[in-house]
Amino acid sequence: MSHSVSTLLLAVVGVLGTLASALLTQCGAMKAKQTELDQAQRQHESDRVADEQRAAIQARRACYIEVNQTFRHYQAALDDYLSSLLSHPVTEGQRAEVEETRHASRDAYAEAQMILPEELLDRAAELVKRFNFVYGLLKRFDQNNQRPDDDLDTAREQLDHVTAGLYYLRQRMRAELGISDSGQIL
Repeated sequence: MSHSVSTLLLAVVGVLGTLASALLTQCGAMKAKQTELDQAQRQHESDRVADEQRAAIQARRACYIEVNQTFRHYQAALDDYLSSLLSHPVTEGQRAEVEETRHASRDAYAEAQMILPEELLDRAAELVKRFNFVYGLLKRFDQNNQRPDDDLDTAREQLDHVTAGLYYLRQRMRAELGISDSGQIL
């Protein structure tokens, strides 16, 4: 082989090496970029899932607050209604308060049916049933249209059950949210 062919061959190998080096560097950079993009995609998906979980927890928390607040307000209105029936005439304002809290309680329960876990929904349904029983009984007494077996002591007993049920429901909702008895978030 002549010196010029060897030189040419060496030049071709050198050029090919340089081109191969650039190609390998480009492939490595593309692979690194793809890895970076994949990692960013996974992080974005992880952030999206975390945001959805936070939003679900916030929705559940808001529902729990609404149920607790409206049920307690309705219970207090029914208690005042019962006290008035026992001691003095019921005012129109008291009747309006009972109706307003009854409707708010119904609306909160309707929302809760979409959000509460089954165990809590069963407890809320039990409370609503007791609320409806007491409301009907008190309303009949207020309208002087009571049934032979209607009795205001029964209304008091049922309201006492509601109070205990509200306490249990509130404790279970707090536990669902990860809040301890001391108010610490678990």
